[in-house]
Amino acid sequence: MNTSFNNTQNSPASGFDSEPIHSCQSLEQRLEATEARTRCLLAALPQIVWLAQGNGAIAHFNQRWYEYTGLTEVESLGWGFLKILHPEDRDRFVASCHLASKQLQSFTIECRLLGLDGTYRWFIGSQTPVIGADGQFLEWIGTYTLKGQPEQRLEASWRESTQAYTVESSSLLLQGELAPALVVGNPQPANLRVRKKAVNPTVKLAQQRLRNLVNELSQAIIWEAEATTEQFTFVSKSAEGLLGYPVDQWLSQPDFWVNLIHPEDRQWTVALCRKEIIQNRDYELEYRCLAADNRVVWLRDRAYIVRDDQGRSHKRRGLMVDITLTKQVGKELQARLRQQATVAQLSQQLLLRTDIQELLNQTVSLVSQTLGVEYCQVLELLPDGNNLRLRAGIGFRQEFMGQAILEASTNTQEGYTLHCRQPVIVEDLRGETRFQGSPWLRDHNIVSSMNVIIDVSANQEQLESASANTRYRPFGVLGVHTSKQRAFSCSDVDFLQSVANVLGAAIASQQANDALYATTTQLTQTTALLNKTTATLKRRTQELDEFAYITSHDLKAPLRAIANLSQWLEDDIAEHLHGENLRQMQLLRERVERLEALINGLLEYSRAGRLHSEPEPVEVEALLTQVIDKFAPPTQFTIEILPGMPTLVTEGLPLQQVFAHLIGNAIKHHPLPNGRVKISVQEQSDAYEFAVADDGAGIAPKFHERVFVIFETLKAKETVKNIGIGLAIAKRIVESKGGSIRVESQEGRGATFYFTWPKLLDLLS
Repeated sequence: MNTSFNNTQNSPASGFDSEPIHSCQSLEQRLEATEARTRCLLAALPQIVWLAQGNGAIAHFNQRWYEYTGLTEVESLGWGFLKILHPEDRDRFVASCHLASKQLQSFTIECRLLGLDGTYRWFIGSQTPVIGADGQFLEWIGTYTLKGQPEQRLEASWRESTQAYTVESSSLLLQGELAPALVVGNPQPANLRVRKKAVNPTVKLAQQRLRNLVNELSQAIIWEAEATTEQFTFVSKSAEGLLGYPVDQWLSQPDFWVNLIHPEDRQWTVALCRKEIIQNRDYELEYRCLAADNRVVWLRDRAYIVRDDQGRSHKRRGLMVDITLTKQVGKELQARLRQQATVAQLSQQLLLRTDIQELLNQTVSLVSQTLGVEYCQVLELLPDGNNLRLRAGIGFRQEFMGQAILEASTNTQEGYTLHCRQPVIVEDLRGETRFQGSPWLRDHNIVSSMNVIIDVSANQEQLESASANTRYRPFGVLGVHTSKQRAFSCSDVDFLQSVANVLGAAIASQQANDALYATTTQLTQTTALLNKTTATLKRRTQELDEFAYITSHDLKAPLRAIANLSQWLEDDIAEHLHGENLRQMQLLRERVERLEALINGLLEYSRAGRLHSEPEPVEVEALLTQVIDKFAPPTQFTIEILPGMPTLVTEGLPLQQVFAHLIGNAIKHHPLPNGRVKISVQEQSDAYEFAVADDGAGIAPKFHERVFVIFETLKAKETVKNIGIGLAIAKRIVESKGGSIRVESQEGRGATFYFTWPKLLDLLS
């Protein structure tokens, strides 16, 4: 295990490349081991790695490909992988592959690959030819590296892959098997030519794969150092791409690694590393480094002690993996968790609190802590729509609270937010050109800001679709500010908007409660007034009934006395009266009878529709039979009840009165003794329509409305029959039960009266 890394192509190397081939069996064993290590390294890499034939057909993908795409091996190999490329990138990718195949040159391309979750993501693809010592092309090797930050779904996979990569690759380093096959310290030709050896071509191919794999590593650095002096003796060329420093600088400067470490991490990192070295133990550290361009790069550095044949520490070999993205993702995840916890806490407070001002005060405090900003404010749009008032804030002077008024014009960030109706982000207020900024923000030296609308509408689509001339009125604006320059992320915007939505829901709920309370109060007052009015009306109605009854009784008693007196006079002095006197006595009694009929009609009309009884099952056909029997029409007169009369639950007496007036009217006004009346019914959705038709004289259309007016008749009012109340009473009863009544008739062609009666419950159904 005393082999070492070599930093020049011409330096001798022990191990697999330098050992002679003693036998076919030894060769095959070493070949199998090399192939196994290649596959292991391929599987452990955090990037997507592939091997392809000369024509570009894929022969192998590592596990990362299958995890990302969800495809099977059969679906992926050959040219099947092309279906994962975005349609807009496919032709460009194929053209680049064909050009590279003709020229046998490396190339890099940016393209979009379809993930298992149905989302396209940008990757940086690289492809390098593997050329043998005899100049013959062997195969292609390539990688796909996710561009930018990984999606949340890949975060766990990223962490697992970097850990697996560290374990597997470092294991190979520890065994001293991987390093001898690699000569990567100095820049290599683009085609990565292999040193000429008298070994099997398959072995050369496996060795060349290992070299290319190391060169393809963009997120990891393989290194070797002296155990005693800590001087680097080998550093993979990926170090220059990762941190920006030439490999020679690593190898020539004794304190290079110490100076590379971030000042805040340098002391504890160096101390812990040297402690582990003194105790001859392997170690794993995570620390920050400063790249050549001053970028902060997080490294996971895992080192192993390599011992000589006597067991003494000989070398330290290790792997530095770039975990910056992992740290950034972890940091973002923690921030999102804090943000979600804040939203959840505010949502819970929404359920517990009814005081909006208290909720606003708590909100600005929580938002300020969660986002790590000095200032947070809630501004309420005043009724005039032209100004905003500071309702709650943190970081501002106390005298501003509830008093500060800000113009809601597009010259201020808050007014501009209301105008454009979407979040407004300011990274540097000093260079802002969209608006000037409010005076108090300038007074507090604000540099970066973020504002969102507090919407109290029930539907967010109302906000997005509202036009300039609508009556849309948000509650106001929620904003955060800091005196340090800061680029707020999309998750920060989403968090602030979520908080604003919670506030909007709370304010809308409070407004609804206030409106409900006001409506309830008004309804209570109206109900009390209505009850009082109803009681008064009931009392007045009762008084009116009593008055009508007393009046009719007091009026009818003298009338009966007059009728009786006239009859007695006629009986006593009949032999002394002339014919004209007898006729006048008879006319007097008829007028008395008519007046009594009018009094009875008025009494019935006043009570029509106001008398109620409990609903009961009513067989309409039986009810009609009773009505007809009471009239005792002439023997030649025919009244026909057609089939289909229903049985329904209703008040029987009012329905009986309606039929009595309509049938009585048909009999009373028929010009012939052998008239005919026909009663039928039609069922409607919520009522029955009854029809009473006769073949009498008919009614001219101009009188169709007039016949239902009280005291209106089409004949002379000199007879008892023609007092003009029956149809008016029928109309009043029908309408009081929610129905309607009408007449269809032509003069000389009979008349049909239709009325509807609500169907409360049809027992037969």
